[in-house]
Amino acid sequence: MVAMVAAILGFSLVWQIFVFLIASAVLIYFTRPFFNQKLKVGAEKTNIDSLIGEMGIVTEDIRPYETGLVKVLGQVWTAKSVDNQLIARHSKVTIIKIEGVKVIVEPLAD
Repeated sequence: MVAMVAAILGFSLVWQIFVFLIASAVLIYFTRPFFNQKLKVGAEKTNIDSLIGEMGIVTEDIRPYETGLVKVLGQVWTAKSVDNQLIARHSKVTIIKIEGVKVIVEPLAD
């Protein structure tokens, strides 16, 4: 619409293209946050969030700076220690957060 107004006012084709590009950039800049909020882009909740705070049992040692396995609610997950410490097999742990397909755990105090 802005480029059309520029054409009606007698601007050259180069100026019409320039006006179009500037108007497009400004409109995208100001409308993008509105549509991201309304469409809730990237904010989809899944059932995986329910694992946070759950108790699990280590089925394979979690070694410093390596992964192990933890069984949580009947499912086995790849796990890392929150502070990169050794967590032995059969230890009880709490799920702190989830990063991709790994759960981040901390040992439960016995």
